[in-house]
Amino acid sequence: MPASELDGMIEAIRERCDKATEGPWDCFNGPTPVDEDDLRWQVDTNLPQSKYQHTVAVIENGAPGDTLETERATAEFIAHARTDVPRLLAWGTAMQDALKEMQTLRYELCPGVARKALSLAAKALRGKPEEVPNGD
Repeated sequence: MPASELDGMIEAIRERCDKATEGPWDCFNGPTPVDEDDLRWQVDTNLPQSKYQHTVAVIENGAPGDTLETERATAEFIAHARTDVPRLLAWGTAMQDALKEMQTLRYELCPGVARKALSLAAKALRGKPEEVPNGD
């Protein structure tokens, strides 16, 4: 993926994150099910400064074969996304900054080592960590 395309994708994710309801969010089992097939989990805000919770999402009656645990896992994924995505964006920004710094230092390093380090860092930032050797 070209760097400009990756930058655009990251910026779009960041914008969606900034526009979403403030977090953190929590999930809980919704009202008592009417019967055993009625699955419902709810994702609400969990704002320490607010005495009110606001519903962000309701997950109910999922795909055929889903269980209460499947619905709970989906609700937890959604709830954690509110804090996980900003953390991942911050990590990605830190990695991009590190790569830029490595690029400015490349002339001070051994050219062969610098070239290999930059290549590995660039592959990792493009989302292809499987191509980065683990040092074994």
